[in-house]
Amino acid sequence: MNSLNRLPLILRKLLKKPIRIRNFSSNLVAIPDIIEEINQEKSIIVNRIKNITTIGINCPEKKNSLNVATAQRLSEAIDVFEQDEEAVVGILHGYGGNFCAGFDLKEIAKYDGESEENVPHFGVLANRRSLCAKPLIACVNGYAVGAGFELALMCDLRIVEETATMGVFNRRFGIPMLCGGTVRLPAMIGYARAMELILTGRGITGMEAFNWGLATQLVPCGASKSWSRNNPCTLHY
Repeated sequence: MNSLNRLPLILRKLLKKPIRIRNFSSNLVAIPDIIEEINQEKSIIVNRIKNITTIGINCPEKKNSLNVATAQRLSEAIDVFEQDEEAVVGILHGYGGNFCAGFDLKEIAKYDGESEENVPHFGVLANRRSLCAKPLIACVNGYAVGAGFELALMCDLRIVEETATMGVFNRRFGIPMLCGGTVRLPAMIGYARAMELILTGRGITGMEAFNWGLATQLVPCGASKSWSRNNPCTLHY
């Protein structure tokens, strides 16, 4: 049997595992007004310029889909941002033309279904009620689908590029929304539209997202990060 047919059962199992958050603040090197993450793989890149922290997903070869290690690093980076007293606003973005294409299906497919020893533990993000207590801006470009779509929903503002594609693509593989999207999405765009996206798994454009109230701002292709950097000064926290 193709392992993809077992995905719903697998994902139910993995969320039962306890989550341990490691503090990697010792891996951060501070220089005047800037903090950079020191990470060998650089799958998550963190910078702070004055009081604005940027957190970037850096897996462009797979459209920034998240494997277990990257999901863990992302969760830790958000924790560090939240604990940083100098950081006021966070910007979450993706490198290489995409925000986040969701969880890495290739890693999930490696699970043989016979034991729980190699179950991928994505629950580090799925078990968070919210990403952060501080304002967090999602710069949505390219694909923001599956868990990447839910990641954008967990942010406070969504700056969406006209060429972006958003949607619950994981439904095409029988995978449910795992990160609270079934609650957040109807609250943002209404029950009828939310159910359409959840049940059909179709994607929507940046313009549709803006017209539906899902996008805070609609910007040209390539402009989401610059908009987010220039406008956090208007936020009061």
